[in-house]
Parts: sequence; C-alpha cells; structure tokens
Amino acid sequence: MSTDRSRVCHLSFGDFDAETAAGVNLVDVLGHGWDISPLRDRSFECEEDLWRIGLVAARAFIEPNRDLRHFEPELVVARGATSQERFLAFLGRH
Repeated sequence: MSTDRSRVCHLSFGDFDAETAAGVNLVDVLGHGWDISPLRDRSFECEEDLWRIGLVAARAFIEPNRDLRHFEPELVVARGATSQERFLAFLGRH
C-alpha cells in the first residue's frame, strides 16, 4: 500500500498536506489516548519512536500557534525524561 503525499487533507480547522495531517492525527491519538486510558482503568503505552515522532509533529504544528484553550503551557522535564514524558510535558500534561 502506498500513500499519496501530494494529497491535501481537509480537516475541520483547515487544509493540510498529507504529512502534516498525519502528524496532527498522531498527536491526537497519543494525547487523547493517554488522557482517557485511566478512565477505562487501562494504561496507554506506545513505543518510544511514536512518542518521539509525536513530539516532532506537536512542535511543528502546535508551537507556532499554541492555543491555551486546548494546550497548557509546556512543562519542564528532567534531563533523562522519556519521549513519552517529553511529549506529554509539551502538551502541558502532568
């Protein structure tokens, strides 16, 4: 299976190239998956690579226009923090 990277994706808040739209979706899955997992009495775990790529996507998409109605300010993390901790801290999650 291949992906048409030239495709324009129409999301409710704008039109984006395929790579940006995929990044937006990854950030949503990681952030909201982590948010709701305790409500289902579960833990939300992904490989470090996904958290690291999610952070790259979040920095590219969220940072230039951080909307404080949706994302808290970035939190400081310890030097040896995992990619998951860095991703969640970027979104302002404790």
